Amino acid sequence: MIYASYKNMLKGELDGVQVELQVTDRAEIALDVIKRHLLIEAELYKHGRKAISNAKQFITS
Repeated sequence: MIYASYKNMLKGELDGVQVELQVTDRAEIALDVIKRHLLIEAELYKHGRKAISNAKQFITS
């Protein structure tokens, strides 16, 4: 619980951080995976989050 409160406080202080990735192994932090997640977040932001189903299809392909 303490970790979560510090994490939220830190996220609030970092102005440029807009995307949070939760990973479980090193393969999930590969540069191409991170780029894909950032592109998806950018598309969701651009389309007002109504493109979530399209983004899920993009992730799984």
